[in-house]
Amino acid sequence: MIIIFGSKTMYKNLGTVGSYYCERCHNTSEWQFMQHRTWFTLFFIPVFPISGKHEYLQCPICSQAYKVPEGK
Repeated sequence: MIIIFGSKTMYKNLGTVGSYYCERCHNTSEWQFMQHRTWFTLFFIPVFPISGKHEYLQCPICSQAYKVPEGK
């Protein structure tokens, strides 16, 4: 019997947060609030998370991302 396991990082777009200026591409655009998390997979099905949630703001033009500090 062969058991296939691994990990997969899943990304989630939580919507726009506002219009901001990007220092990388020098454009002002509606930035996206993104979240990603790594999951343990068994037969390509995510079973349980193996990392915490990581949140960041991302420029939709050049994909530059800035990490959102975690609340205390």
